Amino acid sequence: MALNRHLLCLVALAGGITVSAQAAAATTPMAAHSASFAFAQASRGIQGDLPAALRPIASQGVNFIGTFEAPGNLTGYVGEYQGQGLAVYVTEDGEHAVVGNMINAQGADIGAQHVRRLVDEPRYGEAWELLEQSAWFIEGDENAPNVVYTFTDPFCPFCRRMHEALKPYVAEGRLQVRHIMVGIIREASPTIAASILGADQPIDKFLEHMRTYDDGGIIMDGVAMRAGQADLRQNQAIMRELNLSATPATFFKDANGVVQLIQGAPQDAATIEQMLAN
Repeated sequence: MALNRHLLCLVALAGGITVSAQAAAATTPMAAHSASFAFAQASRGIQGDLPAALRPIASQGVNFIGTFEAPGNLTGYVGEYQGQGLAVYVTEDGEHAVVGNMINAQGADIGAQHVRRLVDEPRYGEAWELLEQSAWFIEGDENAPNVVYTFTDPFCPFCRRMHEALKPYVAEGRLQVRHIMVGIIREASPTIAASILGADQPIDKFLEHMRTYDDGGIIMDGVAMRAGQADLRQNQAIMRELNLSATPATFFKDANGVVQLIQGAPQDAATIEQMLAN
């Protein structure tokens, strides 16, 4: 059994794997991956002080960040693999580890709160403050209980798809969408994005663009474009700082108040429901 294959599915399937130091050392190395995570830095890890059973796992790309006390004289280790958190439980002698979920008599996941504290919260916690400083405008009721920030290019087809998907929730007053306009898709994207940002009522200009999208959208407004250029530069600087390169990129707070990121248009109602924690 190759450990690397199970690491790819352990978060998604919440499966359990028992690993001994000897067996793990005999597995094949994991293929290299080039994904980068702006908020998951290796310097947060504890790679240099790991028990024997965890070292081969760490060598395959898992960055272990911290520990917690677990039942049964086990030590819980929180790791991060390809941007997702996981818990691993190690025996007292450090020679054996169980990868997966440990639940108590009430059915609660023992490691979930520690993964949330050590992986999820630090990853995008600072991003929310940056997003609040961007030049955004609201689609929907400003008193709606659920807030999302989304980087939007005026010519991004997936941004338009997300706009249509979120319309019912905005209309119901459950969701406010804070659009952060950027211009990265087409040559005309920066001028139209700046024209929207510099308009007297950016939301009206944005909605007009969405309505006429199939016919090419709004035309450049020179006065508004010049007025919106500084805001556009600010938004694109924040997008770069967050290490984002595509739209839509949408941030929201889940039911635990942890900032989450969805890249691309939501694919189903269940994904949108994650944005509606309140």
